[in-house]
Amino acid sequence: MRKFVIVFLFAIFGYYASGQNGTTVISGRIIDEAGTGIGNATIQALKGAAKTVSSDDGSFRLSLDDLQDSLLISHIVYETQKKAVNGRQYLVIVLPLKTGALDGVEVSTGYQYIGRERATGSFAHVDNKTLNLQVSTDVISRLEATANGLLIDRTTNNGQPMIRGLSTIQGPRDVLIILDNFPYEGDLGNINPNDIESITILKDAAAASIWGSRAGNGVIVITTKKGRYKQPVSIEMNSSISIANPPDLYYLNRISSAEVIEVEKMLFENQYRFYDTATQSRPPFSPAYEILFKQRAGQLSEAEANAQLNALARIDIRDQYNKYIYQKALNQQYSLNFRGGTDYLSWILSAGYDRNIGSTANSFDRLNLRWNNSFKPLKGLQISTGIYYTQN
Repeated sequence: MRKFVIVFLFAIFGYYASGQNGTTVISGRIIDEAGTGIGNATIQALKGAAKTVSSDDGSFRLSLDDLQDSLLISHIVYETQKKAVNGRQYLVIVLPLKTGALDGVEVSTGYQYIGRERATGSFAHVDNKTLNLQVSTDVISRLEATANGLLIDRTTNNGQPMIRGLSTIQGPRDVLIILDNFPYEGDLGNINPNDIESITILKDAAAASIWGSRAGNGVIVITTKKGRYKQPVSIEMNSSISIANPPDLYYLNRISSAEVIEVEKMLFENQYRFYDTATQSRPPFSPAYEILFKQRAGQLSEAEANAQLNALARIDIRDQYNKYIYQKALNQQYSLNFRGGTDYLSWILSAGYDRNIGSTANSFDRLNLRWNNSFKPLKGLQISTGIYYTQN
């Protein structure tokens, strides 16, 4: 009887260990080349429909119908691997990091194009897709919050970009702008962001080996869209309209005008700062103080003073700002380009129009026209010409 119970328990254990309906539960761990577990890796059996996802430490469990099956392991960051089970019930699978996607990216230093893996120094590369994540009419606003190491200080540097913070105290702080391989001395606001293909930000002293001392504050390399040789004529058009609400002046819970007047009456009764109001450090008296002064001088009766103070108490400057100054902001952007090329000629013609009306009714209009042409008359020789027109 005792032997029968032991055999029965072993049979139950084998049934659950191998899985119901003849399946076998295997387990394992997905790791990288450093031995760290990889989470969210997909493990799928090739013969059956079994499929699972690894946990945060890389461990997984999967029910297989056949221990001679193979597993397909995939991950968005790591190379896809195929692993044969070969009857094993525990597997450790190593996934190498993907490198092909990075190797294929070329960045521009403003002097040459090199592969990302060969680029020296510290840099940030913003491609066209990333640049278009922000919708705005100027390049700086699109780079803000998308390029690391770039600081936009709208109070101390006139809204111009700074790379890796403040580089000088008294000297010039402007970064060097390279537009299509040439230094650009104009206003960045004249460049239509829809004409830009990519931007590379050079952030350290390695840029000085290319551009010299002018690269001391960093370099922003802008590459515009161009036609390609042997490319059929293509048309690209985009338009965006954005509406922004005016600032919420009631967001901060401030005291009312009536409460301010009550405080001023208390200060007036205690003769608070009735002297030396003409200096720069002390502002003029408030309208409530002026009324109280006139009442004390006998120019107003108490009833007249209270009537004027009550009239002031009903005024909320925020209501007047919302009525007379602020409105909804409307930004409109339109862009159109044609480009193409033959065996020896490539060209692009683009036009852009932007119209912004700010929350204080300040308006901005800009028209951009650009024509770029590249010609290969001889092998190893390319001649490029371009015409840019901007009207603000």
